[in-house]
Amino acid sequence: MNAQFNLLNAISEGACITDSQGNIVFWNQRLEYWSGITATALIGKNIFETFDKFNQQHIKMRIDMLKENSVPIVFSAQLHGYFIPCSLPDGSLRIQRTTLSLLDDHEHILITIQDFTEYIRVNTKQKAINIRLKDELQQRQNLEKQQAQLISAMNQAAESIIIVDQSGHIEYINQTFSKETGWSQDDVLNKKTYQSLHAKKGDNFKKQIKATIRSAKAWQGRQKIKRKDGSLFIASISIAPIVIDHESQVQHAVIIQEDISQQLTLEEQYRNIQKREALSTLVGGIAHDFNNLLAGILGNLYLASREVKELPKTAERLKKVQIAANDAADIVKQLMTFSHTEKVEEYDFPLDSFLKEINKVIQHTVPENINFTLDFAHEKYSMHGNADQLQQTIVNIIQNAVDACQKQNNPTIHMRLNIFNPAQHPEICITHPKLRTGEYAHISIQDNGSGIPLTHQDRIFDPFFTTKQMGSGLGLATSLGVIRHHNGVIEVDSKLNQGTSVHIYLPLKSKNIIPNDNPKELLQEVHILLVDDDALVRETCAEMLESLGYKLTLARDGQEAVEVFKEHSEKFHVIIMDMIMPRLGGLEAAHKIRQITSDIPIIFATGYDQSISIKGAKKFENSVLISKPFHPHNLQEIITSFLHQEQ
Repeated sequence: MNAQFNLLNAISEGACITDSQGNIVFWNQRLEYWSGITATALIGKNIFETFDKFNQQHIKMRIDMLKENSVPIVFSAQLHGYFIPCSLPDGSLRIQRTTLSLLDDHEHILITIQDFTEYIRVNTKQKAINIRLKDELQQRQNLEKQQAQLISAMNQAAESIIIVDQSGHIEYINQTFSKETGWSQDDVLNKKTYQSLHAKKGDNFKKQIKATIRSAKAWQGRQKIKRKDGSLFIASISIAPIVIDHESQVQHAVIIQEDISQQLTLEEQYRNIQKREALSTLVGGIAHDFNNLLAGILGNLYLASREVKELPKTAERLKKVQIAANDAADIVKQLMTFSHTEKVEEYDFPLDSFLKEINKVIQHTVPENINFTLDFAHEKYSMHGNADQLQQTIVNIIQNAVDACQKQNNPTIHMRLNIFNPAQHPEICITHPKLRTGEYAHISIQDNGSGIPLTHQDRIFDPFFTTKQMGSGLGLATSLGVIRHHNGVIEVDSKLNQGTSVHIYLPLKSKNIIPNDNPKELLQEVHILLVDDDALVRETCAEMLESLGYKLTLARDGQEAVEVFKEHSEKFHVIIMDMIMPRLGGLEAAHKIRQITSDIPIIFATGYDQSISIKGAKKFENSVLISKPFHPHNLQEIITSFLHQEQ
């Protein structure tokens, strides 16, 4: 039998023949070489018992099928690896394709083994190469796509983008640069260096580029740039090194250039507006004080002129002084007109909804790294005023908080709205007595920023005082004017390196008054309740009215006026009420008095421009608003007209 199969020793494949029971009858020389097992050692042994992989049930089933239908069976190298372990020189096993065929006598099975180790290795390597080439191709396509997107984005950018080498030579510009300056790519390449586009020549900027590349740190500044047509504009310039990786030396820098000429113009206009607003606030306050002084002076002049009728020269001199005082009053009126160049529209609005709208604006101005929060209790916060002015005030304060938080690790700004409770804050009521009466909303804005030095805290509301390099010093001064215009209070509490809290107290709208329909009979003697917090005005006006035959009762503020009127309401015919007073202002006091007697005539007196107070006074029937200083005869005519109406 072995002689019949000797030809199988000449082939390059391994060959083994078994009988129908699996006993090995032939083992060629190639298998001896591959497996290291001689034919003599294997002849007569059963292949199922000798090699475990042949002893698997599904393999035996396929061999039985071979015996039945004589169709050869092929076991692939990729799926089965090997059936007969054959070692390679490196110790690994050969990967084999094994084929089983039934010989013609149907009594023997030929097993041929092909070494597919090298084929599979080469095939695997080729597949890896193909995958790598495919990945590289995909990466290249992605890079090309990203590059195209980057170039498109750079060209669509609103700012000019310039790339220069370490000597400042221009290597790239985007389309915005060409639109902004008129210089094309060829033009700037001929210009050689970016510095040649500057209005002022010199080597400082070239040194700055080199320093930026050398230090790998960004730089910002401003520079005048010359367009192709020779015109100039101011640009904000940022230089940043282009870092490829941490090991490579920086060779290039990117320059972001933005035309800020219009922005600077708007900033200058805004600063001028703020200066005017601050001056308006100052002038308005000064005019109010002057009006009180002039009211006292004119009242005393009137009284003095009645007492010196027998001294014609003195009377003439007093008349000249009175003319001068009236001229001064006219000048103050002009100052008040200047301080209120535009009539501010006021209306009722809910303060909570107002803050919600402000929150939307603030979300776009506060940087994302700052944690900004807003909360308020669910109450009715109805107030009367100008929402635009209040919005600008709060935005200014928020911006100050943003600036103060720039260098903090975890910057936080918190704004809160609630009803002010005087009992919980007696210290603020001592400083601002008017907070004790009426209902006020309390808006607090707190940050954990750098805080305000103690030496600066007394000056923060001064116009034009600022510690910022680009600040105008008018933000808080204007805010103070707006809050005062709304009859509110603003306070700042700050500690260096611990943060700042700004507290705003705004009067809420008073409840509707229920009128009293019981008319009061007119008495023969006219009794006037005179209310003014300025002692000079109060005493002088009282003496002047007494000289006209009226009986007077004096009150130092609105709260005292309400208390006096409550006790003796039946004896008063007319009330003369100052508008702005501590503890309780004129309008608030008038509300309380009208709850007691609904038709008592009220003459509101103001040292400010009437446009500030006229809407509040108009809400009261049977009332009139006059400006300080007032002439005695004019005041007498108003009182007389009220008394005639009652008759």
